[in-house]
Formats: sequence, structure tokens, C-alpha cells
Amino acid sequence: CKHCNEPKRAIKYTYSYNPFTDVTRISIIDNRGNKYLTVEIHGQLPPVTIKGYAIDMCKILIDKGVI
Repeated sequence: CKHCNEPKRAIKYTYSYNPFTDVTRISIIDNRGNKYLTVEIHGQLPPVTIKGYAIDMCKILIDKGVI
């Protein structure tokens, strides 16, 4: 099959905090750099909370059939 030799896409999340706007941005991306979903949340979040949001975002993408 044509797609059998293609590497599988690895899904990961990235986050950044902008202290000037007080916004934390979380993005779900694949290993090719394609962004699937990005959210902006007001305030600085601890890493545990960011990971929880990322898991919930992935669940949404799975339910919608995107990943």
C-alpha cells in the first residue's frame, strides 16, 4: 500500500507564556509542525495544568476524528 512506508505522526503539545499580555498559549502539533488546535488562557499556568489541558484538547481532536 502507498501509505505503509510513511512514518506515523507523533502528536505533542507546546506551550508558551507571554508576561506582557498574561496569556498562556497551548498548541497541539504533529512531528511535521502542523498545528491542529491552539488555545489561549489568561494567566500563568503550572505545567501539570497545561498537560491536563493538552490531554483534553487531544480528546476533542480524537472525538472529532482529526487524529
